Amino acid sequence: MGVYLFLAIFGALLGGIISIAVRSSLFSRQRDAIADVVVAGLASATVIVSTWLGASLVIVPAAAAGLLGALLILRTYVHFHRRSLINLQKLAPALRDFGLTNFDLLDGYGDGLITLGDLFVFEDRVDLSVADQEMIRTIRRLLPRIGHCIDYTVVIGAAGGPATVLYDYGISRKDLKDFPARVQVEYDAEFPAR
Repeated sequence: MGVYLFLAIFGALLGGIISIAVRSSLFSRQRDAIADVVVAGLASATVIVSTWLGASLVIVPAAAAGLLGALLILRTYVHFHRRSLINLQKLAPALRDFGLTNFDLLDGYGDGLITLGDLFVFEDRVDLSVADQEMIRTIRRLLPRIGHCIDYTVVIGAAGGPATVLYDYGISRKDLKDFPARVQVEYDAEFPAR
């Protein structure tokens, strides 16, 4: 019994990861249905191959439980991803307005870009209201989404180990103006109208 429970949980996790990857790689209006079919196909193939290899038919309930778990994982991911984008759509105009209104203040170097360093300087200033400090923290957290890459650094691991690329982002006035529209485009691409 323990083996089949393990197979069901493992199948659910693996199927959930695969279905999310499949859904994320598709640009079709039917991406959710296609991901469902892929997961169901994988579960069916698992049952067929397992029985062909001589596994007990008890694996069928484990595969069914794995399929249901994978579909639940996919639906949960889609739900929270949609909710995250909806919340970002609601927040984007306020971020844009705050950033544009305070751009000269936040642009510490006067170079036309608000960078991570600029935001850290203002984040905990006592002369700013709590709401302004929170807005600056939100902009910092969303810096890569609001802004654009302005530079990068390659860090080589010890003794020639793997290299890691660290990206630096900056926010221009144009980035702020376009941000709500870019969030809407992302939402429309992820969840096209039926």
